[in-house]
Amino acid sequence: MAAIIDQTRPDLLKCLKSFLIKCGIRWIYRKCGIRWIYYKVVLFPVQSTIYHIIRPSKKKCCILRPNVSISTTGGVCLYLNRVLGACVYAELRNMIPVVDMLTLPNPFLQDDEVGYINSWKYYFEQPGRIELDEALSQRDFEVVMLPCSQVIVPAQDSKFFKNFLGQLTFWRKMFRKYIRFAPAVLERFEYMKAKYEGMRILGVKVRGTDYVTTKPSGHPIPPTPEQVISKAREAMKENSFDAVYLATEDKKIVSAFQKAFRENLILPEVAYVDYNYDNTVPVENWLYRYHIDRDNDKYLSGMEYLVSILFLSRCDGFITSGNNGSVVAMLLSDGFDYFYFFDLGMYP
Repeated sequence: MAAIIDQTRPDLLKCLKSFLIKCGIRWIYRKCGIRWIYYKVVLFPVQSTIYHIIRPSKKKCCILRPNVSISTTGGVCLYLNRVLGACVYAELRNMIPVVDMLTLPNPFLQDDEVGYINSWKYYFEQPGRIELDEALSQRDFEVVMLPCSQVIVPAQDSKFFKNFLGQLTFWRKMFRKYIRFAPAVLERFEYMKAKYEGMRILGVKVRGTDYVTTKPSGHPIPPTPEQVISKAREAMKENSFDAVYLATEDKKIVSAFQKAFRENLILPEVAYVDYNYDNTVPVENWLYRYHIDRDNDKYLSGMEYLVSILFLSRCDGFITSGNNGSVVAMLLSDGFDYFYFFDLGMYP
C-alpha cells in the first residue's frame, strides 16, 4: 500500500502544478487583455490583409443567422451585439454581412411568421445594404451561425466599459459603420427625447429578474437596487442632475426607485414585468418566458427596449453594471459627464 501512495504523489504534484499554471495563465489572459491584444494587433490586420488579397472585391455574402442557443432566449441587445461581432467577422473576410432573422425562430416572431418575416427589419436596416432575399439568390454565400467561436463580441466587463486597450473605441467605430436603426425606432426615440429637452439627466441601468434568480455562470453580478439608489443619490448631489432616468424591465425595481426619487424619476414607456422571484424552477424564471397580454407584444417589447437604450445613451450621466443593454448604450454614446460602473465580478 505504501508503494502505491508513493507512486501517486508525483502525479498529484504535477496535477497541482498544472492547475496553478493554468490558473495563472487564465488570470493573465483576463486581466491583461491578451485575447484582445491578439485580436486587434494580430488577427484583425493579418486576416483582413490575406482576405483582401485572395478576395479583392466584396461579392460574397456572409449570412448571419442566430442559432438555437439564442434563437428563443435572447433579447434584442444580445442579438445586436452578436450581429455586430459577426459584421466584423465578415469584414475580416472581405464579405458583405446580411442578417437572417427569418429562417429560425426568434423572440420577435410569432410561430406562424417564421420563414416569412425577417424580424431584423423591424428595428434595423441591413448592415451591408443588401436584402436577405437578394443575398440568398446568389450562388456564392457563407452562412455563419451565431454565436460561433470565430465571432468576437463586445465584452460586458469593466475593461470594455473603461476602454481598456481601446476596446470601446474599436467597437464604437464598428457599430457606427454597420448598425443603422429603422425609421420607426428613430421616430419614437425623437418623440421621447423632445419631452425632456434641456434637462440634465442621470441615466441608470439596473438588471433584475432572471439575472438575480438563475445567476447565469460567466455573467456579471448585478448590484442590488439599494446599491444603485445610494450611488445615484450621491451622483445627483455632486453633479446637479435634474432627474434620474431608470432603464429596467423589473416592476419591483421601478417601485424602489419611485419611493427614492419620486417626481425626479423619469421612466420610459415600456411594459414592465412583475417578476416572480420565488419561483423554484430555474428555467421557468428566464425573462424571455414572460409576455404582456397585448397585441404585437413581441414586436413592441423589442421596440420599447431599444428606444429606452437610445435615450439612456443620450443622458448626461450613466450608472450601470455589465449587461448587453448597457454595452449598446456605451456604443451609441459619445461619452458621459459622469460615469460609474459596478464591477462586482462574475457568477461562478
